[in-house]
Amino acid sequence: MSDSSIQILLVGESSDDAQLLKQALGSAKSRYNVSRVRLLQEAEIELGNGHYDVVLTNLFLPDSDVMTTVFRLCKSANGTPVIALTGMAPDQFALTLLDQGAQDYLQKDDISPETLDRSIQYAIQRNRKRREISGLLEEVEQSRRLLERKNRRLARLYRTAQRFVNNVSHEFRTPLTVIREYTDLLREGVLGTVNEEQCRYLDVVVDRADDLNRMVDDMLDVSRLEAGLLGAWRRRSHIRDIVEYHVPTLTRKAELKDVRLEIDIPDDLPAVYCDAEKVGRVIVNLAVNAIKYCGERGIVKVWAREDDERPGLVVGVTDNGPGIAPECRKSIFGRYNQLRTDSRSSTNGVGLGLNIAQELVELNFGHMSLESQVGQGSTFSFTLPADEPHEVITRFLCRLRQSHREGAFVSFVRASAVEPCDSARVDELDSFLNYLLRRHDLLFRTTANEWLLIVPESQSELALFFDRIAEQRDETNNNRPNGILPEIAFQSLGTWPADTDSAAILDNMNHVWRTPELIHE
Repeated sequence: MSDSSIQILLVGESSDDAQLLKQALGSAKSRYNVSRVRLLQEAEIELGNGHYDVVLTNLFLPDSDVMTTVFRLCKSANGTPVIALTGMAPDQFALTLLDQGAQDYLQKDDISPETLDRSIQYAIQRNRKRREISGLLEEVEQSRRLLERKNRRLARLYRTAQRFVNNVSHEFRTPLTVIREYTDLLREGVLGTVNEEQCRYLDVVVDRADDLNRMVDDMLDVSRLEAGLLGAWRRRSHIRDIVEYHVPTLTRKAELKDVRLEIDIPDDLPAVYCDAEKVGRVIVNLAVNAIKYCGERGIVKVWAREDDERPGLVVGVTDNGPGIAPECRKSIFGRYNQLRTDSRSSTNGVGLGLNIAQELVELNFGHMSLESQVGQGSTFSFTLPADEPHEVITRFLCRLRQSHREGAFVSFVRASAVEPCDSARVDELDSFLNYLLRRHDLLFRTTANEWLLIVPESQSELALFFDRIAEQRDETNNNRPNGILPEIAFQSLGTWPADTDSAAILDNMNHVWRTPELIHE
Protein backbone atom coordinates (compact mmCIF):
# COMPACT_ATOMS: atom_id res chain seq x y z
CA MET A 1 0.00 0.00 0.00
CA SER A 2 1.23 3.52 -0.79
CA ASP A 3 2.51 5.72 2.07
CA SER A 4 0.71 8.78 0.62
CA SER A 5 -2.86 9.44 1.74
CA ILE A 6 -5.86 8.57 -0.42
CA GLN A 7 -7.90 11.61 -1.46
CA ILE A 8 -11.64 11.20 -0.82
CA LEU A 9 -14.41 13.56 -1.96
CA LEU A 10 -17.46 13.16 0.29
CA VAL A 11 -20.67 14.45 -1.31
CA GLY A 12 -23.96 15.38 0.36
CA GLU A 13 -23.66 13.82 3.81
CA SER A 14 -24.95 15.67 6.90
CA SER A 15 -22.41 16.96 9.39
CA ASP A 16 -23.09 14.08 11.79
CA ASP A 17 -22.91 11.40 9.09
CA ALA A 18 -19.82 13.01 7.65
CA GLN A 19 -18.18 12.95 11.06
CA LEU A 20 -19.01 9.26 11.50
CA LEU A 21 -17.53 8.45 8.07
CA LYS A 22 -14.37 10.39 8.86
CA GLN A 23 -14.04 8.52 12.12
CA ALA A 24 -14.47 5.21 10.30
CA LEU A 25 -11.84 6.19 7.75
CA GLY A 26 -9.53 7.34 10.55
CA SER A 27 -9.80 3.92 12.16
CA ALA A 28 -9.04 2.13 8.87
CA LYS A 29 -5.62 0.72 8.02
CA SER A 30 -5.19 3.09 5.08
CA ARG A 31 -4.51 6.81 5.32
CA TYR A 32 -7.33 8.97 3.98
CA ASN A 33 -7.71 12.71 3.41
CA VAL A 34 -11.41 13.69 3.18
CA SER A 35 -12.89 16.79 1.52
CA ARG A 36 -16.63 17.44 1.85
CA VAL A 37 -19.20 19.26 -0.32
CA ARG A 38 -22.98 19.40 0.11
CA LEU A 39 -24.29 19.96 -3.41
CA LEU A 40 -23.88 18.04 -6.65
CA GLN A 41 -22.94 21.24 -8.46
CA GLU A 42 -20.14 21.85 -5.93
CA ALA A 43 -18.93 18.28 -6.42
CA GLU A 44 -18.85 18.72 -10.21
CA ILE A 45 -16.74 21.89 -9.82
CA GLU A 46 -14.43 20.24 -7.29
CA LEU A 47 -13.88 17.20 -9.50
CA GLY A 48 -13.01 19.51 -12.36
CA ASN A 49 -10.43 21.40 -10.33
CA GLY A 50 -8.74 18.79 -8.14
CA HIS A 51 -7.57 15.18 -8.11
CA TYR A 52 -9.44 12.61 -6.06
CA ASP A 53 -8.95 8.85 -5.78
CA VAL A 54 -12.54 8.01 -4.78
CA VAL A 55 -15.93 9.78 -4.53
CA LEU A 56 -18.31 8.79 -1.70
CA THR A 57 -21.79 10.14 -2.29
CA ASN A 58 -25.19 10.19 -0.71
CA LEU A 59 -28.01 9.51 -3.18
CA PHE A 60 -30.25 12.31 -1.90
CA LEU A 61 -28.78 15.72 -2.68
CA PRO A 62 -30.56 19.09 -2.51
CA ASP A 63 -29.86 19.88 -6.17
CA SER A 64 -30.33 16.40 -7.65
CA ASP A 65 -32.65 13.40 -7.53
CA VAL A 66 -31.82 9.86 -6.54
CA MET A 67 -32.03 8.54 -10.11
CA THR A 68 -29.46 10.94 -11.64
CA THR A 69 -26.96 11.69 -8.85
CA VAL A 70 -24.58 8.80 -9.58
CA PHE A 71 -24.83 9.23 -13.33
CA ARG A 72 -23.92 12.94 -13.17
CA LEU A 73 -21.09 12.35 -10.70
CA CYS A 74 -19.59 9.56 -12.80
CA LYS A 75 -19.73 11.83 -15.83
CA SER A 76 -17.91 14.63 -13.98
CA ALA A 77 -15.46 12.27 -12.22
CA ASN A 78 -13.82 11.36 -15.54
CA GLY A 79 -12.88 7.88 -14.44
CA THR A 80 -12.57 8.44 -10.70
CA PRO A 81 -14.47 5.59 -8.97
CA VAL A 82 -17.79 6.53 -7.32
CA ILE A 83 -19.19 4.61 -4.32
CA ALA A 84 -22.84 5.21 -3.44
CA LEU A 85 -23.94 5.40 0.21
CA THR A 86 -27.57 4.48 0.77
CA GLY A 87 -29.86 4.11 3.72
CA MET A 88 -32.40 2.08 1.73
CA ALA A 89 -32.92 -1.66 1.94
CA PRO A 90 -30.07 -3.83 0.64
CA ASP A 91 -29.99 -4.27 -3.16
CA GLN A 92 -32.67 -1.62 -3.75
CA PHE A 93 -31.59 0.30 -6.89
CA ALA A 94 -28.35 -1.76 -6.83
CA LEU A 95 -28.39 -2.70 -10.50
CA THR A 96 -29.47 0.82 -11.45
CA LEU A 97 -26.55 2.32 -9.53
CA LEU A 98 -24.06 -0.04 -11.15
CA ASP A 99 -25.53 0.61 -14.58
CA GLN A 100 -25.10 4.35 -14.00
CA GLY A 101 -21.38 3.80 -13.38
CA ALA A 102 -21.00 3.31 -9.60
CA GLN A 103 -18.09 1.05 -8.65
CA ASP A 104 -19.86 -0.11 -5.50
CA TYR A 105 -22.60 0.76 -3.05
CA LEU A 106 -22.74 0.53 0.77
CA GLN A 107 -25.68 0.50 3.14
CA LYS A 108 -25.03 3.05 5.86
CA ASP A 109 -26.15 0.77 8.70
CA ASP A 110 -23.52 -1.81 7.68
CA ILE A 111 -20.59 0.58 7.30
CA SER A 112 -17.58 -0.21 9.50
CA PRO A 113 -13.95 0.84 9.18
CA GLU A 114 -13.17 -2.54 7.64
CA THR A 115 -16.02 -2.60 5.08
CA LEU A 116 -15.47 1.03 4.11
CA ASP A 117 -11.71 0.55 3.73
CA ARG A 118 -12.19 -2.65 1.73
CA SER A 119 -14.76 -1.05 -0.61
CA ILE A 120 -12.51 1.96 -1.28
CA GLN A 121 -9.42 -0.19 -1.87
CA TYR A 122 -11.34 -2.52 -4.21
CA ALA A 123 -12.77 0.46 -6.10
CA ILE A 124 -9.29 1.95 -6.57
CA GLN A 125 -7.86 -1.40 -7.68
CA ARG A 126 -10.72 -2.03 -10.09
CA ASN A 127 -10.35 1.46 -11.49
CA ARG A 128 -6.61 0.98 -11.95
CA LYS A 129 -7.18 -2.32 -13.75
CA ARG A 130 -9.89 -0.73 -15.86
CA ARG A 131 -7.47 2.00 -16.91
CA GLU A 132 -4.81 -0.60 -17.70
CA ILE A 133 -7.29 -2.59 -19.76
CA SER A 134 -8.42 0.57 -21.55
CA GLY A 135 -4.80 1.36 -22.32
CA LEU A 136 -4.22 -2.16 -23.62
CA LEU A 137 -7.39 -2.00 -25.71
CA GLU A 138 -6.23 1.29 -27.15
CA GLU A 139 -2.88 -0.27 -28.00
CA VAL A 140 -4.69 -3.19 -29.62
CA GLU A 141 -6.90 -0.80 -31.56
CA GLN A 142 -3.88 1.18 -32.72
CA SER A 143 -2.17 -2.06 -33.72
CA ARG A 144 -5.31 -3.15 -35.55
CA ARG A 145 -5.47 0.11 -37.49
CA LEU A 146 -1.77 -0.14 -38.29
CA LEU A 147 -2.22 -3.76 -39.40
CA GLU A 148 -5.17 -2.78 -41.58
CA ARG A 149 -3.07 -0.06 -43.24
CA LYS A 150 -0.24 -2.52 -43.79
CA ASN A 151 -2.65 -5.16 -45.10
CA ARG A 152 -4.12 -2.66 -47.55
CA ARG A 153 -0.64 -1.74 -48.68
CA LEU A 154 0.34 -5.40 -49.01
CA ALA A 155 -2.85 -6.07 -50.95
CA ARG A 156 -1.99 -3.25 -53.35
CA LEU A 157 1.56 -4.53 -53.69
CA TYR A 158 0.29 -8.07 -54.22
CA ARG A 159 -2.16 -6.95 -56.90
CA THR A 160 0.65 -4.99 -58.55
CA ALA A 161 2.94 -8.03 -58.42
CA GLN A 162 0.19 -10.27 -59.74
CA ARG A 163 -0.50 -7.89 -62.64
CA PHE A 164 3.23 -7.75 -63.28
CA VAL A 165 3.46 -11.56 -63.42
CA ASN A 166 0.41 -11.77 -65.67
CA ASN A 167 1.69 -9.02 -67.97
CA VAL A 168 5.21 -10.43 -68.14
CA SER A 169 3.80 -13.90 -68.77
CA HIS A 170 1.66 -12.55 -71.59
CA GLU A 171 4.61 -10.68 -73.08
CA PHE A 172 6.65 -13.88 -72.87
CA ARG A 173 4.05 -15.99 -74.61
CA THR A 174 3.76 -13.83 -77.71
CA PRO A 175 7.40 -14.04 -78.84
CA LEU A 176 7.65 -17.65 -77.68
CA THR A 177 4.70 -18.58 -79.86
CA VAL A 178 6.28 -16.82 -82.84
CA ILE A 179 9.65 -18.48 -82.20
CA ARG A 180 8.07 -21.91 -81.98
CA GLU A 181 5.87 -21.51 -85.06
CA TYR A 182 8.67 -20.18 -87.26
CA THR A 183 11.01 -22.87 -86.01
CA ASP A 184 8.45 -25.54 -86.88
CA LEU A 185 8.13 -24.03 -90.39
CA LEU A 186 11.89 -24.12 -90.85
CA ARG A 187 12.12 -27.68 -89.56
CA GLU A 188 9.35 -28.84 -91.90
CA GLY A 189 11.31 -27.48 -94.87
CA VAL A 190 8.78 -24.83 -95.88
CA LEU A 191 11.63 -22.44 -96.78
CA GLY A 192 13.97 -25.08 -98.17
CA THR A 193 15.59 -28.36 -97.39
CA VAL A 194 16.94 -28.76 -93.85
CA ASN A 195 19.65 -31.33 -93.12
CA GLU A 196 19.73 -33.63 -90.11
CA GLU A 197 22.14 -31.48 -88.11
CA GLN A 198 20.02 -28.38 -88.72
CA CYS A 199 16.90 -30.31 -87.64
CA ARG A 200 18.62 -31.22 -84.41
CA TYR A 201 19.46 -27.58 -83.72
CA LEU A 202 15.91 -26.52 -84.51
CA ASP A 203 14.63 -29.19 -82.13
CA VAL A 204 16.77 -27.62 -79.41
CA VAL A 205 15.13 -24.24 -80.10
CA VAL A 206 11.64 -25.78 -79.87
CA ASP A 207 12.63 -27.64 -76.71
CA ARG A 208 13.90 -24.46 -75.02
CA ALA A 209 10.79 -22.56 -76.09
CA ASP A 210 8.67 -25.30 -74.49
CA ASP A 211 10.75 -25.01 -71.30
CA LEU A 212 10.06 -21.28 -71.15
CA ASN A 213 6.36 -21.87 -71.77
CA ARG A 214 6.27 -24.28 -68.83
CA MET A 215 8.02 -21.70 -66.65
CA VAL A 216 5.38 -19.15 -67.63
CA ASP A 217 2.62 -21.62 -66.76
CA ASP A 218 4.28 -22.30 -63.39
CA MET A 219 4.59 -18.61 -62.55
CA LEU A 220 0.96 -17.98 -63.47
CA ASP A 221 -0.18 -20.91 -61.35
CA VAL A 222 1.83 -19.69 -58.36
CA SER A 223 0.13 -16.31 -58.69
CA ARG A 224 -3.31 -17.91 -58.92
CA LEU A 225 -2.63 -20.32 -56.06
CA GLU A 226 -1.60 -17.52 -53.71
CA ALA A 227 -4.71 -15.55 -54.70
CA GLY A 228 -6.93 -18.63 -54.19
CA LEU A 229 -8.06 -18.36 -57.83
CA LEU A 230 -6.62 -21.56 -59.28
CA GLY A 231 -9.65 -23.71 -59.97
CA ALA A 232 -9.98 -27.02 -61.79
CA TRP A 233 -12.15 -28.16 -64.68
CA ARG A 234 -12.65 -31.72 -63.52
CA ARG A 235 -14.51 -34.28 -65.61
CA ARG A 236 -14.38 -37.91 -66.74
CA SER A 237 -10.97 -38.55 -68.31
CA HIS A 238 -8.79 -41.45 -69.45
CA ILE A 239 -5.16 -41.43 -68.42
CA ARG A 240 -4.05 -42.99 -71.73
CA ASP A 241 -5.52 -40.04 -73.66
CA ILE A 242 -3.81 -37.56 -71.33
CA VAL A 243 -0.41 -39.23 -71.66
CA GLU A 244 -0.60 -39.78 -75.43
CA TYR A 245 -1.32 -36.08 -75.98
CA HIS A 246 2.06 -35.23 -74.43
CA VAL A 247 4.11 -38.12 -75.85
CA PRO A 248 5.45 -36.11 -78.86
CA THR A 249 6.83 -33.38 -76.57
CA LEU A 250 8.37 -35.88 -74.18
CA THR A 251 9.79 -37.97 -77.04
CA ARG A 252 11.54 -34.96 -78.56
CA LYS A 253 12.89 -33.99 -75.15
CA ALA A 254 14.19 -37.51 -74.52
CA GLU A 255 15.85 -37.78 -77.95
CA LEU A 256 17.71 -34.51 -77.42
CA LYS A 257 19.05 -35.84 -74.10
CA ASP A 258 19.80 -39.32 -75.50
CA VAL A 259 17.29 -40.81 -73.04
CA ARG A 260 15.01 -43.76 -73.78
CA LEU A 261 11.35 -42.96 -73.08
CA GLU A 262 9.00 -45.83 -72.25
CA ILE A 263 5.21 -45.61 -71.91
CA ASP A 264 3.34 -48.28 -69.95
CA ILE A 265 -0.38 -47.41 -69.82
CA PRO A 266 -2.70 -50.47 -70.03
CA ASP A 267 -5.78 -50.10 -72.23
CA ASP A 268 -8.22 -51.39 -69.61
CA LEU A 269 -7.61 -48.84 -66.87
CA PRO A 270 -10.80 -47.28 -65.45
CA ALA A 271 -11.68 -43.65 -66.10
CA VAL A 272 -10.69 -41.00 -63.57
CA TYR A 273 -12.34 -37.74 -62.54
CA CYS A 274 -9.84 -34.92 -62.92
CA ASP A 275 -8.73 -31.80 -64.75
CA ALA A 276 -7.00 -33.44 -67.72
CA GLU A 277 -4.93 -30.36 -68.61
CA LYS A 278 -3.51 -30.05 -65.10
CA VAL A 279 -2.83 -33.78 -64.78
CA GLY A 280 -1.03 -33.59 -68.11
CA ARG A 281 1.15 -30.80 -66.77
CA VAL A 282 2.02 -32.92 -63.73
CA ILE A 283 3.11 -35.79 -65.96
CA VAL A 284 5.15 -33.47 -68.20
CA ASN A 285 6.83 -31.78 -65.22
CA LEU A 286 7.76 -35.12 -63.66
CA ALA A 287 8.92 -36.64 -66.95
CA VAL A 288 10.94 -33.57 -67.98
CA ASN A 289 12.64 -33.55 -64.56
CA ALA A 290 13.43 -37.25 -64.91
CA ILE A 291 14.84 -36.77 -68.43
CA LYS A 292 16.89 -33.81 -67.23
CA TYR A 293 18.47 -35.55 -64.26
CA CYS A 294 18.94 -39.15 -65.40
CA GLY A 295 21.66 -38.18 -67.87
CA GLU A 296 22.67 -39.63 -71.23
CA ARG A 297 21.58 -43.21 -72.03
CA GLY A 298 19.12 -43.00 -69.18
CA ILE A 299 15.69 -44.62 -69.14
CA VAL A 300 12.48 -42.84 -68.16
CA LYS A 301 9.20 -44.74 -67.89
CA VAL A 302 5.75 -43.15 -67.64
CA TRP A 303 3.31 -45.69 -66.21
CA ALA A 304 -0.12 -46.09 -64.64
CA ARG A 305 -1.93 -48.82 -62.73
CA GLU A 306 -5.03 -49.26 -60.60
CA ASP A 307 -4.74 -48.10 -57.01
CA ASP A 308 -4.71 -51.05 -54.61
CA GLU A 309 -5.96 -48.98 -51.67
CA ARG A 310 -8.99 -47.10 -53.00
CA PRO A 311 -10.91 -46.55 -56.25
CA GLY A 312 -8.66 -44.75 -58.69
CA LEU A 313 -5.27 -44.86 -60.37
CA VAL A 314 -1.63 -44.45 -59.47
CA VAL A 315 0.35 -42.64 -62.16
CA GLY A 316 4.12 -42.48 -62.02
CA VAL A 317 7.41 -41.57 -63.66
CA THR A 318 10.42 -43.78 -62.98
CA ASP A 319 14.03 -43.10 -63.97
CA ASN A 320 17.37 -44.84 -63.53
CA GLY A 321 19.19 -41.63 -62.61
CA PRO A 322 21.43 -40.81 -59.64
CA GLY A 323 18.60 -40.92 -57.12
CA ILE A 324 17.82 -38.42 -54.37
CA ALA A 325 19.42 -38.39 -50.95
CA PRO A 326 16.96 -38.80 -48.03
CA GLU A 327 17.75 -35.35 -46.63
CA CYS A 328 16.74 -33.73 -49.94
CA ARG A 329 13.45 -35.53 -50.54
CA LYS A 330 11.22 -33.09 -48.69
CA SER A 331 12.97 -29.88 -49.69
CA ILE A 332 12.74 -30.52 -53.45
CA PHE A 333 8.96 -30.05 -53.25
CA GLY A 334 9.45 -26.56 -51.84
CA ARG A 335 8.83 -23.54 -54.01
CA TYR A 336 11.96 -22.28 -55.82
CA ASN A 337 13.99 -25.28 -54.63
CA GLN A 338 16.03 -27.34 -57.05
CA LEU A 339 18.03 -30.50 -56.66
CA ARG A 340 21.77 -29.87 -56.72
CA THR A 341 23.50 -32.45 -58.88
CA ASP A 342 26.39 -32.48 -61.33
CA SER A 343 24.21 -34.14 -63.96
CA ARG A 344 21.69 -31.33 -64.05
CA SER A 345 20.97 -29.80 -67.40
CA SER A 346 22.48 -26.46 -68.26
CA THR A 347 18.94 -25.23 -68.80
CA ASN A 348 17.86 -24.30 -65.30
CA GLY A 349 14.29 -23.67 -64.32
CA VAL A 350 12.99 -21.47 -61.54
CA GLY A 351 12.42 -24.29 -59.08
CA LEU A 352 8.64 -24.37 -59.39
CA GLY A 353 8.04 -27.59 -61.33
CA LEU A 354 7.76 -30.12 -58.49
CA ASN A 355 6.01 -27.68 -56.18
CA ILE A 356 3.40 -26.87 -58.82
CA ALA A 357 3.05 -30.55 -59.70
CA GLN A 358 2.28 -31.38 -56.08
CA GLU A 359 -0.25 -28.53 -55.85
CA LEU A 360 -1.99 -29.69 -59.05
CA VAL A 361 -2.16 -33.26 -57.78
CA GLU A 362 -3.80 -32.08 -54.56
CA LEU A 363 -6.17 -29.92 -56.60
CA ASN A 364 -7.33 -33.18 -58.22
CA PHE A 365 -7.80 -34.90 -54.81
CA GLY A 366 -4.66 -36.97 -55.17
CA HIS A 367 -1.45 -37.46 -53.25
CA MET A 368 2.14 -37.38 -54.52
CA SER A 369 4.81 -39.81 -53.36
CA LEU A 370 8.53 -40.23 -53.91
CA GLU A 371 10.62 -43.38 -53.75
CA SER A 372 14.33 -43.13 -54.46
CA GLN A 373 17.59 -44.98 -53.97
CA VAL A 374 20.86 -43.15 -54.40
CA GLY A 375 22.67 -44.51 -57.41
CA GLN A 376 19.68 -46.47 -58.73
CA GLY A 377 16.96 -43.96 -59.61
CA SER A 378 13.71 -42.38 -58.47
CA THR A 379 9.97 -42.84 -58.86
CA PHE A 380 7.57 -39.93 -58.52
CA SER A 381 3.97 -41.12 -58.41
CA PHE A 382 0.55 -39.63 -57.67
CA THR A 383 -2.99 -40.84 -57.20
CA LEU A 384 -6.20 -39.85 -58.98
CA PRO A 385 -9.80 -40.65 -57.95
CA ALA A 386 -11.92 -42.99 -60.03
CA ASP A 387 -14.84 -41.59 -61.99
CA GLU A 388 -17.16 -42.41 -59.06
CA PRO A 389 -19.04 -39.49 -57.43
CA HIS A 390 -18.98 -40.88 -53.90
CA GLU A 391 -15.24 -41.47 -54.07
CA VAL A 392 -14.58 -37.99 -55.44
CA ILE A 393 -16.83 -36.33 -52.85
CA THR A 394 -15.21 -38.32 -50.04
CA ARG A 395 -11.76 -37.13 -51.13
CA PHE A 396 -13.06 -33.59 -51.57
CA LEU A 397 -14.43 -33.52 -48.01
CA CYS A 398 -11.21 -34.94 -46.62
CA ARG A 399 -9.19 -32.25 -48.38
CA LEU A 400 -11.62 -29.57 -47.22
CA ARG A 401 -11.18 -30.63 -43.59
CA GLN A 402 -7.39 -30.49 -43.93
CA SER A 403 -7.27 -27.06 -45.53
CA HIS A 404 -10.05 -25.17 -43.69
CA ARG A 405 -10.32 -23.85 -40.17
CA GLU A 406 -12.46 -25.43 -37.49
CA GLY A 407 -16.09 -24.42 -37.72
CA ALA A 408 -16.16 -24.47 -41.52
CA PHE A 409 -19.26 -25.70 -43.37
CA VAL A 410 -19.93 -27.45 -46.65
CA SER A 411 -23.09 -26.94 -48.71
CA PHE A 412 -24.56 -29.05 -51.51
CA VAL A 413 -26.42 -27.08 -54.17
CA ARG A 414 -28.35 -28.15 -57.25
CA ALA A 415 -27.95 -25.87 -60.29
CA SER A 416 -30.18 -26.21 -63.33
CA ALA A 417 -31.01 -24.30 -66.49
CA VAL A 418 -34.32 -22.48 -66.01
CA GLU A 419 -35.40 -22.79 -69.63
CA PRO A 420 -34.96 -25.63 -72.16
CA CYS A 421 -31.69 -25.28 -74.08
CA ASP A 422 -29.98 -27.14 -76.87
CA SER A 423 -26.80 -29.03 -76.11
CA ALA A 424 -24.51 -26.24 -77.34
CA ARG A 425 -26.11 -23.69 -75.00
CA VAL A 426 -25.96 -26.07 -72.06
CA ASP A 427 -22.29 -26.74 -72.80
CA GLU A 428 -21.71 -22.97 -72.66
CA LEU A 429 -23.41 -22.93 -69.27
CA ASP A 430 -21.22 -25.82 -68.15
CA SER A 431 -18.13 -23.87 -69.21
CA PHE A 432 -19.38 -20.80 -67.34
CA LEU A 433 -19.93 -22.73 -64.09
CA ASN A 434 -16.52 -24.36 -64.34
CA TYR A 435 -14.95 -20.96 -64.94
CA LEU A 436 -16.45 -19.71 -61.65
CA LEU A 437 -15.00 -22.53 -59.56
CA ARG A 438 -12.62 -21.52 -56.82
CA ARG A 439 -9.88 -23.73 -55.45
CA HIS A 440 -12.07 -25.43 -52.84
CA ASP A 441 -15.25 -25.82 -54.94
CA LEU A 442 -16.43 -29.01 -56.63
CA LEU A 443 -18.79 -29.35 -59.60
CA PHE A 444 -20.49 -32.41 -61.13
CA ARG A 445 -22.60 -32.35 -64.26
CA THR A 446 -25.24 -34.86 -63.27
CA THR A 447 -27.73 -34.70 -66.15
CA ALA A 448 -27.88 -32.94 -69.50
CA ASN A 449 -28.89 -29.64 -67.86
CA GLU A 450 -28.27 -30.11 -64.13
CA TRP A 451 -25.18 -29.79 -61.94
CA LEU A 452 -24.24 -30.54 -58.37
CA LEU A 453 -22.18 -27.80 -56.69
CA ILE A 454 -20.34 -28.51 -53.45
CA VAL A 455 -18.92 -25.38 -51.83
CA PRO A 456 -17.31 -24.56 -48.45
CA GLU A 457 -20.04 -22.10 -47.45
CA SER A 458 -22.47 -21.94 -44.56
CA GLN A 459 -26.18 -21.55 -45.23
CA SER A 460 -25.98 -17.82 -44.53
CA GLU A 461 -23.02 -17.41 -46.89
CA LEU A 462 -24.75 -19.10 -49.81
CA ALA A 463 -26.70 -15.94 -50.65
CA LEU A 464 -23.42 -14.07 -51.25
CA PHE A 465 -22.18 -17.01 -53.31
CA PHE A 466 -25.29 -16.88 -55.52
CA ASP A 467 -24.99 -13.10 -55.82
CA ARG A 468 -21.41 -13.51 -57.05
CA ILE A 469 -22.56 -15.97 -59.73
CA ALA A 470 -25.38 -13.62 -60.80
CA GLU A 471 -22.99 -10.66 -61.05
CA GLN A 472 -20.51 -12.70 -63.05
CA ARG A 473 -23.30 -13.93 -65.36
CA ASP A 474 -24.40 -10.33 -66.00
CA GLU A 475 -20.82 -9.27 -66.69
CA THR A 476 -20.34 -12.23 -69.04
CA ASN A 477 -23.57 -11.45 -70.88
CA ASN A 478 -22.43 -7.87 -71.47
CA ASN A 479 -19.44 -9.20 -73.40
CA ARG A 480 -21.16 -11.97 -75.34
CA PRO A 481 -21.82 -11.25 -79.04
CA ASN A 482 -24.00 -14.36 -79.56
CA GLY A 483 -26.81 -13.97 -77.03
CA ILE A 484 -27.00 -14.27 -73.27
CA LEU A 485 -26.30 -17.30 -71.13
CA PRO A 486 -29.34 -19.25 -69.94
CA GLU A 487 -30.63 -18.33 -66.51
CA ILE A 488 -29.58 -20.65 -63.67
CA ALA A 489 -31.77 -21.77 -60.77
CA PHE A 490 -30.15 -22.86 -57.49
CA GLN A 491 -31.58 -25.12 -54.79
CA SER A 492 -29.80 -25.80 -51.51
CA LEU A 493 -29.73 -29.52 -50.71
CA GLY A 494 -28.22 -29.18 -47.27
CA THR A 495 -25.40 -27.69 -45.22
CA TRP A 496 -23.21 -29.58 -42.75
CA PRO A 497 -20.15 -28.84 -40.61
CA ALA A 498 -17.09 -29.73 -42.67
CA ASP A 499 -15.85 -32.09 -39.96
CA THR A 500 -19.00 -34.25 -40.21
CA ASP A 501 -18.26 -37.82 -41.23
CA SER A 502 -18.20 -38.06 -45.04
CA ALA A 503 -20.51 -41.09 -45.12
CA ALA A 504 -23.08 -39.24 -42.99
CA ILE A 505 -23.02 -36.24 -45.33
CA LEU A 506 -23.49 -38.47 -48.37
CA ASP A 507 -26.32 -40.36 -46.70
CA ASN A 508 -28.09 -37.12 -45.81
CA MET A 509 -27.63 -35.79 -49.32
CA ASN A 510 -29.13 -38.96 -50.80
CA HIS A 511 -32.28 -38.39 -48.75
CA VAL A 512 -33.00 -35.18 -50.63
CA TRP A 513 -31.62 -36.10 -54.03
CA ARG A 514 -30.70 -39.15 -55.99
CA THR A 515 -27.09 -40.26 -56.11
CA PRO A 516 -25.51 -38.18 -58.88
CA GLU A 517 -24.34 -39.94 -62.01
CA LEU A 518 -21.64 -38.18 -63.97
CA ILE A 519 -22.23 -37.14 -67.56
CA HIS A 520 -19.83 -39.16 -69.70
CA GLU A 521 -18.40 -36.93 -72.38
